[in-house]
Parts: sequence; C-alpha cells; structure tokens
Amino acid sequence: MIPDLTYAKFEWLTEDILKVSFSDHVPSAVEFENFLENLESYLVRNEGLVLIFDELNENYLPGLLKMRLGNWIKEHKEGIRRTFVKWCFVINSPIVKFLLQGTFLIQKPPVAYTIHESVAEAIAEAKNSQLALIGV
Repeated sequence: MIPDLTYAKFEWLTEDILKVSFSDHVPSAVEFENFLENLESYLVRNEGLVLIFDELNENYLPGLLKMRLGNWIKEHKEGIRRTFVKWCFVINSPIVKFLLQGTFLIQKPPVAYTIHESVAEAIAEAKNSQLALIGV
C-alpha cells in the first residue's frame, strides 16, 4: 500500500513505472522528510524502475528543502542507481526547467533524466525506456 502524503502522492502506473505527483502547497520540513523516507523505501525493495516526477502543480520548494534534497540524492546515489533506470520530470514552466537543468549541470544526476511538458509524454518515455531495457 502506498501512503497518501499531503505533499507528494506515490502511484504505480505499471509494475516498473512509479509516478510521484506533488501538491501545490509548500511542504513543511516534516512533510518533506516523510516524502524522502517514502522515496527511500523504494530504493530497498525495487530495481529497474522509471520514476516520473509530476511537478505540474508544485509551486515552490524553499532553498533549505532543495539543499536537503540535493544532500539526500548524494547520500543515496548508489541506491538510486540500483533502483531507477531513468527519471522523467513533468514540468511546464520554462523557469523551473532552466533551474533543474542548471542544478544538474552543477550536480550530475545519478541516473539519466528527461523533461516533459505532460504526464502522457513522460509515461510514453518511461514505457520506451522499459522496452529498451529488454531489447525491444
């Protein structure tokens, strides 16, 4: 069972595609830690996943939480690489896209990533990535 978090909702789209949808409110530090703990639980139990970050509703993540996320990624880099084959971001704001790309220039992401303007595009990319893994 996937817990229903206020800030982030986890949803299995297929057995190997996981989507995280973010709400439009700014998470508290506790909510954000709950999100990271939930995400970490997938690092232990799975491999070969594509993760879709649906950020269409997300408004703003404070600097301290962005730093926490960056540190979490560094701390869990090997687990992320074992678990996820790709991250697909759904972002329709040019500014947010630019900031994400800038962040990944400074800190290389642990897995391949793509940016899409719709969830449907991200799902198609995730399915294509899974097909490529099995050589189809």
